[in-house]
Amino acid sequence: MLTVTKEGTAVKKVIRKLKNDWQIYLLLLPAVLYLFLFHYLPIYGVQIAFKNFLPVRGITGSEWVGWKHFQNFFQSYYWKRLFANTLLLNLYSLLFSFPMPIILALMMNQLTRKKYKGFLQTTLCAPHFISTVVLAGMLYLFLSPTNGLINKLLEALGKMLSLEAPPRRMESYDISNTGGSDIVASMVVYSGTRPLKSAYRRFRIKELDGHPDDYRSMEEVLTRRMTRYMEQDKKFMPLPDVMLIDGGEQ
Repeated sequence: MLTVTKEGTAVKKVIRKLKNDWQIYLLLLPAVLYLFLFHYLPIYGVQIAFKNFLPVRGITGSEWVGWKHFQNFFQSYYWKRLFANTLLLNLYSLLFSFPMPIILALMMNQLTRKKYKGFLQTTLCAPHFISTVVLAGMLYLFLSPTNGLINKLLEALGKMLSLEAPPRRMESYDISNTGGSDIVASMVVYSGTRPLKSAYRRFRIKELDGHPDDYRSMEEVLTRRMTRYMEQDKKFMPLPDVMLIDGGEQ
């Protein structure tokens, strides 16, 4: 007489479910393969932390050294700093990387303009589809000191302005006022391709008393700037290669 055990009944139930819902499990198969190949299979390589790993011998052929690498690390001079930085980076990742996407999604959900909402969604999601290799190539293409696009633009600007070398320091001046009063000017400085925030200056126009005149205001600002340079004021040194002046209207 044949007897059916509980284990045999359970196996039959599993087989029956697989037959009935095989389409669902087939859809699940790529995710399972991804987890196995990229999350579980690499665990095999963790053992190199306890081996004197040599590429020519491989993981299995390398010699076991036990806790040697861990002892070397904890006896090194910077181990406390490295250990603390690792913990802090992971803590910051939990504090900011986890809640910020949720907060951003809630904020975007409140947008009423569909075109603006769609533009933001595309702009925020697009970088995630660009690989690190492509991103590094783009940065090199734009910022290369020899063949970079930005450097080429600076060289073209230098030729257009008859400069012997690409401009390294550029200053931009602008005049603004509030209803004809409180006239001020700003000096924004760029060093190479980056703003030099420490060199930013704000001028309060003194010669004009509530009567806006952009040309006279700009004359006062540039006169004061050159005077400070002649007085050897380090805050206004050196002279720029290029000056961008927005004089406005009289």
